[in-house]
Amino acid sequence: MFCGHTRSNAPPEVWVPAKILAPLYDKLQGHKVAASTIENGQTRIAFSVRISSSNGEKADIVANYKKLYPWACANQDNKEVPGSPPTHGQAIARYWKVLWARLHDEQVFKGPLLSTYFTGGTPYNQPRDAKTPDSWVSFVMPWGLKSATINNKTVVVTGPYNKLTQVKIHVYYGNNSHLINIKPLDDWSADTVYKVTVSPPISSWNDQPLQETLDFVFSTKPEDLKKPANNTSGSGGCSFGHHSSNSQFFAFVVALLLGGIIWFTQNRSKKNKR
Repeated sequence: MFCGHTRSNAPPEVWVPAKILAPLYDKLQGHKVAASTIENGQTRIAFSVRISSSNGEKADIVANYKKLYPWACANQDNKEVPGSPPTHGQAIARYWKVLWARLHDEQVFKGPLLSTYFTGGTPYNQPRDAKTPDSWVSFVMPWGLKSATINNKTVVVTGPYNKLTQVKIHVYYGNNSHLINIKPLDDWSADTVYKVTVSPPISSWNDQPLQETLDFVFSTKPEDLKKPANNTSGSGGCSFGHHSSNSQFFAFVVALLLGGIIWFTQNRSKKNKR
């Protein structure tokens, strides 16, 4: 649907250093893989994009998906709502930097958060009704998480005078997830600023401990243009620039590639230690 909406019929050129990676896998992990195998994987990505683009031009397929996913199809290029491809592209662009640093042996689990998501696209006017998903607040961690370490002790929401607010913490898709949803158990209070604190002991899926405390704020108050909400620790999603559809897709491809390399090398390392 995204390809059909944006008319992105040609996949962006994706460069992969296959001739460098192949001997690197062999030397560091004892895993022999041909450079051509790595290159073939990238070719399949291009094939998938072409198929998606082709289907995006077929009226019957588009009509069927619009019926199944009306909200998603109506917000394919909406930069103001959480969950749209542009807002995902922004977080993935930051994830590039994290993965690149890890490939260069900077194995320290720290901030900033990759993004925060609010129903209205800003930290203001957060919907209060706890019965609806619109009241949820979400944030994206820079490393994939060990879900058992994410709980009401490591993710805390406080209101005025540091009063604890009761919430349910939801790790979006379990182990290895980066995305955390905060669900209020009762309605958020009117005209109130809330602070979310994310603190150790939290660990990544491969047992790297979080080294610092991160935090951000949101509010049920109307937006004050003179005093924007202070999303600290680099966690706010509002400071990103706009990205084109092709650059968002390219960000996604590169993040998948680098993430796969890190996952593979670390898992091979664990197996060798056993």
